[in-house]
Amino acid sequence: MEKRYSYIINYNKWGKPMNQFTTGKFISRKSKEKNLTQKQVAEKIGVSNKTILKWETKVSQS
Repeated sequence: MEKRYSYIINYNKWGKPMNQFTTGKFISRKSKEKNLTQKQVAEKIGVSNKTILKWETKVSQS
């Protein structure tokens, strides 16, 4: 049986696709620019700080 993968693609305001890698990279860059902790970023966008850690870790592993 053939495996099928489902991907959810979000688009940024310019119509370009964003995935977990680009989202994590963007969040990492912006949080450093604004000197925000992972917890502060998480509170601002309504996710847990563990989610932010996961996204940023994926960026550093790639």
